[in-house]
Amino acid sequence: MTRIAIVEDDPPTSQTFATWLKEYDDSFEIEQLGSRTAAEAAIAQRAFDLVVLDIRLGSDSNAGVGLIHDLGKRQNCPVIVVSGMPADIYRGIMYQLEAWDYLTKPADQAALIAVVRNALKERPALPPPGTSGIESELPAGLDLNPLEKKHPIWRGQRLVLPITAQRILYQIARSNGRPVSFSDLIKVMPYAGTQGAVKTHVSTIRTAFKAVDPGFNKIINVPLVGYLWQE
Repeated sequence: MTRIAIVEDDPPTSQTFATWLKEYDDSFEIEQLGSRTAAEAAIAQRAFDLVVLDIRLGSDSNAGVGLIHDLGKRQNCPVIVVSGMPADIYRGIMYQLEAWDYLTKPADQAALIAVVRNALKERPALPPPGTSGIESELPAGLDLNPLEKKHPIWRGQRLVLPITAQRILYQIARSNGRPVSFSDLIKVMPYAGTQGAVKTHVSTIRTAFKAVDPGFNKIINVPLVGYLWQE
């Protein structure tokens, strides 16, 4: 069953979104959360497949920013922002925070459903926290699970990486010497990605490794294809 959280402090708007989603797929399990406090508690206790949220909740004009940070640390689910805040200011901020998409109010049913459909279809498929054997798929010395609330570790040293870079690193590191294509790496990005965006993330990953291991050279370019991890 697909579990979706709607984080919206205006009850009629929240109910409208819930109705639209149930009309699209009656099997959705919808949880309506009317405050940042309620959303934080739900995120800590339950796993969601997708979250639809507003930026402003009550008097907290940046509640959504904090919730996206919290979701990035705790869960691996797409976040769709639906807000009346100025799009020219906030859309770029939301994408930098790795929200899946940004829609402006008043929301359009067809647009929201289209974004939800794509987000659920393309969301990264990674093993859940605690899955046995995840570490054994990774190279020796690398401790990494993009779904857990912790930084990856390389040979005992912490790597400082944003969550999307962690997802890309996970895919490359578990490839066992086989090339991972740009198209496969784009799939684990939370919004529409490009080869250029993948290259930027890989550069960030290499920089993080070299900060703790100056001789690191295990992520190899495969021309016109993508990357691989080479021991």
